[in-house]
Amino acid sequence: MLELYMDTLNDLLLDETRRKEKEKERGDARENLDIKRDPAGNVLVPGASLVPVNTPEETLAAFRLGLELRRTALTQMNSESSRSHLVFTILIDSE
Repeated sequence: MLELYMDTLNDLLLDETRRKEKEKERGDARENLDIKRDPAGNVLVPGASLVPVNTPEETLAAFRLGLELRRTALTQMNSESSRSHLVFTILIDSE
C-alpha cells in the first residue's frame, strides 16, 4: 500500500526490520519512491513492499495495517482527514 502525501510517495507496508533500519538511519522510515514504466508500459514502483497473502482475511489485515500508518490530521471539516491518497494493488498469481 502506497501513500501519496505532499508530492511524496511512501510505502505504508514496510516490514518491521526495514522500518527500524530506516528510522535508525534517518529518523523516519518514510521514503519518496519513484513511479516507473516497464518496456511493456506497465506502471511499477521499485522498492515498494509486496506482501504475500492467501486469504481475503490476510488481504484485509494488510489493508488495515496500511490504514493505521496513513497520515491523518485534524481539519475544520473532519477530525481525521486523510490528507493523502492511497494506492492498494492486488496482484493475483494463479498456478
